[in-house]
Amino acid sequence: MNWRVYLVQNCPEITPPKAKYLVVFDFESDVRGFLINSNIHPILQKSHMRPCVADIPVATNKFLSHDSFINCSKLIKLDAGHLYDLKGHTCPETRINILKAVTACPVLSLAQKKVILEIPK
Repeated sequence: MNWRVYLVQNCPEITPPKAKYLVVFDFESDVRGFLINSNIHPILQKSHMRPCVADIPVATNKFLSHDSFINCSKLIKLDAGHLYDLKGHTCPETRINILKAVTACPVLSLAQKKVILEIPK
């Protein structure tokens, strides 16, 4: 189940709730992952936060309709019932980009980083 991308209908992490893609890296008692966005949020464009963003190109992630960005600064936890549709798996290059972003992100705790970095690639 690791490193798959799902469509989340009415994602409760977004105001107002709307459909979003979620990279799921853990699927145990709850779902944990990062949101995919079409653009980099202005807060994440600041130099100290930019390392928290992982590129996810359409060329190697065919389930996308355009190049996008993964916000690795905010760990999303959802109930599995929020997952609507499996869209595909992230490519190895994207997984490397995510792990680099997680490692460099100044706002993730060491405990969060450890959990993510220990997940099989």
